[in-house]
Amino acid sequence: MNLMRCALLFLLLCHMPAHAGEHEAALPINDQTFLVYRRYYFIARLDRTIKLLAKFSQEAKAVASPLRTRHVIDELMHTPEMHQFNHVLIKDSVASMNQLRSLKPLFMVWDAFKSYKSLKDDLFVEDFSKEIFIITRTIAQHLHDEESIKSIPMDLNIVCRCDAISRLTEYIELCMQGTLMRLPLPERASDVSDLALNIHTDEVAFRYYALRRLHEAAQLMLSADPELQKSLHEAATAATNRSEQHKALRQRTFKQLWDDCQQYKFIDDSTFLHAFAVRLSLMLHAYHQQETPESAAPIRKLNYAQLMQIYQQINKMPIEEILTGIDFLVTNASAISNSYQKSGLSFTQWIKEYWWAPPMMIATVIFQCVKFYYKKYHPR
Repeated sequence: MNLMRCALLFLLLCHMPAHAGEHEAALPINDQTFLVYRRYYFIARLDRTIKLLAKFSQEAKAVASPLRTRHVIDELMHTPEMHQFNHVLIKDSVASMNQLRSLKPLFMVWDAFKSYKSLKDDLFVEDFSKEIFIITRTIAQHLHDEESIKSIPMDLNIVCRCDAISRLTEYIELCMQGTLMRLPLPERASDVSDLALNIHTDEVAFRYYALRRLHEAAQLMLSADPELQKSLHEAATAATNRSEQHKALRQRTFKQLWDDCQQYKFIDDSTFLHAFAVRLSLMLHAYHQQETPESAAPIRKLNYAQLMQIYQQINKMPIEEILTGIDFLVTNASAISNSYQKSGLSFTQWIKEYWWAPPMMIATVIFQCVKFYYKKYHPR
């Protein structure tokens, strides 16, 4: 039965129509919309770090904690870069941190930042990201003094700086959990580009759209037994024959990759999102190979050859088609399986008798999408 499911799912993907390759003329985006999307991107990139800093501040207050916020503040105030800001709000927050011996002023700036205030103020974004970078780097050094941490430069372009902040955040999280790791150095930017040129509205909007489309499937994988989830991810990695361009997809767990997507990492690289969608699709196929995917059930041996064939097929598809296929796998696979089981036919006979069912169901999904966009852009 499970072999039937995978073969059927493979058949569905092969029959998916190539409707996503046709692009309509781009709609004009005004400056205000661009600035809102740009701020939304930076909020998504920095949110995890701010939450970690808040947690660090709380834990540093504990009586038994070897960490003290005031020690970090002392180190911050002795960092020359902390006294080189130009934005008034950031300069005031540094002075307040020194006076209060607390990171609370940083969180007050964050409240203003995530409230979309001062959208046109590029210096605000620039200096605030630098302030967060210096604080996370200092805490990382405070937890584990390592040369690779000290040598991370601040004069990176804004996207590279956010990448460095993300790496420092992961490093701090692991240190606080008692795990030490080697911190990889980010690439140094050859020039500090104009802030406005680094983030594009279309890329942020499409990532947001893709996250909404992928959410249900990602949650399905995250809710699986950890051992099964690891097995599915390894199977998907093996099926690609290590041909992916992104090392991150081979070196990080599925949860870490999903976190990367949600933090809008690799925003300027559309191939990352495509590769992740392919990986998730393969994991769904592997998931359906399991007779009983409940956590208490033993993990069956996965059919790697079959997954490799599926990979070769779907890797050539546009991402919109892959998203539609993932939607179909999550919402309709069980219905097709039930139809097959109740028919009493062999798999070959069932396909021959109901060959129209998969295209018809996919057409229904497409029809619903078209209807949604028609109502959105052509209201009565």
